Amino acid sequence: MSSASQRRYDLRPQLEGLPRYVPGLSAADVGPTPEGEPVKLSSNENPLGPSPRAVEAIARAAWEVHRYPDATCRRLREALARRWDVPSDQVVVSNGGDNLITLLAQVMLGPGQVAAVPAVTFATYEIAARLSGAIVERVPMRGSAVDVEALAARLAAGARLGFVANPNNPTGTVLTASELDRLLEAVPEGSALVVDEAYAEFVGSPDFPDVPARVRQGAPVVVIRTFSKVYGLAGLRVGYALAPRPIAEAMWRAREAFATNRLAEAAALAALEDQAHLERTREMVAAGRRQLYELAEELGLAYVPSEANFVWIRTGVPSEQLVPALARRGVLVRPGHLWGEPAYIRVTVGTPAQNRRFGEALRQALADLGA
Repeated sequence: MSSASQRRYDLRPQLEGLPRYVPGLSAADVGPTPEGEPVKLSSNENPLGPSPRAVEAIARAAWEVHRYPDATCRRLREALARRWDVPSDQVVVSNGGDNLITLLAQVMLGPGQVAAVPAVTFATYEIAARLSGAIVERVPMRGSAVDVEALAARLAAGARLGFVANPNNPTGTVLTASELDRLLEAVPEGSALVVDEAYAEFVGSPDFPDVPARVRQGAPVVVIRTFSKVYGLAGLRVGYALAPRPIAEAMWRAREAFATNRLAEAAALAALEDQAHLERTREMVAAGRRQLYELAEELGLAYVPSEANFVWIRTGVPSEQLVPALARRGVLVRPGHLWGEPAYIRVTVGTPAQNRRFGEALRQALADLGA
């Protein structure tokens, strides 16, 4: 018998060359710095934390963690159905938006089928599609925005799934209502468009499309939302999709039996009702974006006006150099080279004090790098 070190295992061929999702740096990755504990502006988390109501709900639910959660997430599903005026059987609740993306790839894609994905966007779309054996066609961008006509052409040519983040991660740009409808017109029979609205609650544009309304109208679209961002529940992993009934039914069949834990469901239900916390977060993000814009303008740096809780800033310095330089000063941001854009960094909007600390670190880092 061969030794354990020599044994060969036959793994799925789709794993060959599969890109890895690279999470944002955390404070534990760099430890304390001379400036104090690191400021994490790398993962688009809510610096205000969760709703106090959610924390109270978690504490109450903690006494029941010896019991399995409700596999159907009935209470949360019904609350979301009321919120969006859709039948509850068209709501799928699962372990964060990432898990919903994987579920959609599992039920819609197979070997040789095509998924159309913008070239600069959330990496999980490509990872989930390729792991299902699909061919991923990366659609070029139009500047910092999704090229709607190019994506529509890929859909019309027979892509089984199209993925688009609205607002787009990492650029913060949005599709208008008319652009979304252009994409939906191009979706062929048997296919669907997935609209990931993880950051939708931060949008202020009056022309932002109402995707749940299009689900109600029977359009070939699935919308994904999450409790990780504006609601501040990233550590609990709970997200949901609104989908055409046949797709929703398929996702429930493929979904793990207990894909959302008891604490997550309790917290999400409570967070949904805390409008005051939601508004505080929105106001903080709107003010923080302006603070980051002013910093970029002061330093002569280009940036993309954002509808999300982050800003895409062009520093002109390779992000492989700039991001470690910022980390040494206790500020963690996301490097643009992960998206093939090394001249950019993505900066999460923090509190006013965190944004100021980022500004100080950025000035010092750029000076040290000769920029």
